[in-house]
Amino acid sequence: MREHTLWFSVHKWLGIALGLWFALVGVTGSVLVFEEPIDAWLNPDLLTTSARGPWLPPETIVERARNSPGLAGVERVRLPVAEGEVYRLQMRTAPSRGGRAERIEATFDPVSGALTGTRGTETLGLAPRTC
Repeated sequence: MREHTLWFSVHKWLGIALGLWFALVGVTGSVLVFEEPIDAWLNPDLLTTSARGPWLPPETIVERARNSPGLAGVERVRLPVAEGEVYRLQMRTAPSRGGRAERIEATFDPVSGALTGTRGTETLGLAPRTC
């Protein structure tokens, strides 16, 4: 009878611990699934636009991004999918005096092509080139 009680306690506490763990994994996973809508809800000025009309082609947006002061290379372009969304470009800033460039996300209005904002993602250490 004592073994039965011991195994019951082990089973119960192991089940509670694993249940809490799986609940935590489920909650964080659901946040990742809805990351884009949550981000747009938290940052409406950066990720949405009220401009309506025909969208500029991605090549025009990339060219405007390259010509924006302080911005350097375009690494990735995320196209708008629905009305009210913006172009999202992952870029690097021009290296500062210390040789460091920042990786940023720049958003552009798809109708006017205007830079609507930027936000940092991480800092990159770029070693100076020597030939």
